[in-house]
Amino acid sequence: MDNAIKFLFFNIFFLCMACSSDLSPSPAAAAMNSSNSTTSSSSSESLESWRDTCAVIVNDYRATENITPLVRNTVEESCTDNQAAQDLTANSAHGHFGSCNEYAQNTAPNIDVASYRSEASMIRNYLKMMWEEEKAKAEAGDTVYANIGHYLNLKNSTYSSIACGIAYNSDSTKSWININLYY
Repeated sequence: MDNAIKFLFFNIFFLCMACSSDLSPSPAAAAMNSSNSTTSSSSSESLESWRDTCAVIVNDYRATENITPLVRNTVEESCTDNQAAQDLTANSAHGHFGSCNEYAQNTAPNIDVASYRSEASMIRNYLKMMWEEEKAKAEAGDTVYANIGHYLNLKNSTYSSIACGIAYNSDSTKSWININLYY
């Protein structure tokens, strides 16, 4: 991705902030990483299922435009969890962009966990917004990257892999999702 576009993307989405403080990785991520001290209510299998759900939904959307599916970038998934946790702590969308070697990133910041039944429903909701709502804006002629950037990132046919990460604050009332894209 062109450096000017990366800079623009980072700065525009840096504005996507809300209030949050104390954080811990997702319960499922914590179960996989003993260096994080949080009680796990999920298993590593549920985190794997969530990551699969994230990739499948993105690929289903990409298929509607005949775009090659993305493969899960399992090497960068743990990094993406940690990056989401750091962004949650800093309350800074895209605050650690690039730390997992990604070329694009979509963020769902400060999610009110009580509003969703599960991690899967969170990702479905946010990906729907990122794809369907932003695609409609693009098709209506909107060219402002801040309004359609998530959609443009997800449909970019030059990307070949995806890493989905999630983190929670210490009382699990807020979560943060990062979706990293790779060449």
